[in-house]
Amino acid sequence: MRHSSEKQTSSVCMTMVQSSGTWLNGAMVPQYHYVSLTVEDLEGKLVARVALTFEQVTRMLMYNGEVECTLERYRGIDGNMLEEKVEKPKTVHTRMRERLGESRQQLKARIDDLYKDIYEAVNAGAAGKKKLQELLDQAQTIQQHFGGNDDFVMQQAEEELGTMQTQVTCQLGVFLQSQHGIEADSTSLKKLLPVSDSNLLVDKSAVPVVDGYKAKARSLKETCQMTAMEVADEIHKHLKRFEALDPDRKGERANLYCPNATYSKNKVLIKYISYQGTHSFPLKEAQDYLAFLRDAKDWNSFAKRM
Repeated sequence: MRHSSEKQTSSVCMTMVQSSGTWLNGAMVPQYHYVSLTVEDLEGKLVARVALTFEQVTRMLMYNGEVECTLERYRGIDGNMLEEKVEKPKTVHTRMRERLGESRQQLKARIDDLYKDIYEAVNAGAAGKKKLQELLDQAQTIQQHFGGNDDFVMQQAEEELGTMQTQVTCQLGVFLQSQHGIEADSTSLKKLLPVSDSNLLVDKSAVPVVDGYKAKARSLKETCQMTAMEVADEIHKHLKRFEALDPDRKGERANLYCPNATYSKNKVLIKYISYQGTHSFPLKEAQDYLAFLRDAKDWNSFAKRM
């Protein structure tokens, strides 16, 4: 408390906070121990309370530049006190998927195209040497891109784990000191954790492979031109779509339960309920049925022809 005879000044107070697990900006793990800076104005009224991880405090003291922080409480424009809402960070897995971004989508498009090209070659009955060479080239490109993307993913994941390790080390050091009076340097503590400098990637130059690949434009094949294999595979996809729309799917009277469609020579075999009998359709009837399924948009239109 300030004495009346003293000159009134603004003040800042630093305290150590112990919590049950608080998420702060820039923290990849919940903070059980962190630093809080309380700023008060000339009248002793709260201006802001800032929360920092021990890693953020270290960076703030050691280096020039901005350091992210969390405003636990702060005075708004209208004078009311506000607080910053901190969302739990995304998982390492989610961040890796986002970082791969375009390269991952392009690689998926390549794999999808390769599958469809092989699928069409099988149903065409024969594939010449030129077509086989084209498929081989596609497979080799995918293989090469996988290698480059593997390095990128591993590098990014290990950097994330390294950051998590540093934050955990800071908290562990404070916990040992405050709760047990044990002083342990960060270097020793890091050796106890699963990720260390010795097993991180040395090469930090890996980048995801992006080559601007676009999936091939394909037209929907007429049912009358499709083989039994093609018809059965597409019918299977439609049955799975309608299974999700079945109003009785969670009850004992489900109309569709693990439905599937397969083929044998020039016939298509359909099971609407996996543990019941199989319906056999000659190819021409199956083609007509597929045409119907393509047009059926809702459960009622589908159920009319079950």
